[in-house]
Amino acid sequence: MTEVRELKAAFGDDFIALCPGIRPCGGAHGDQRRVATPRDAHLAAPTTSSSDGPIVEDNDPAAAAQAILAELN
Repeated sequence: MTEVRELKAAFGDDFIALCPGIRPCGGAHGDQRRVATPRDAHLAAPTTSSSDGPIVEDNDPAAAAQAILAELN
């Protein structure tokens, strides 16, 4: 996630940064080599991030989405 801060510092806040590989704390990495928690990704201030894997792969997608939102609060 430090790369996002460095890129924004170099190119300005208008630089669009997408952070894939967002996984809940303690969650499986799935097909991602590098992951970050939702909170860590939020603190890095990307333009957007992707947490879809842990949601669509869960038996209860709504609960998985709620758990990710809870980590952000």
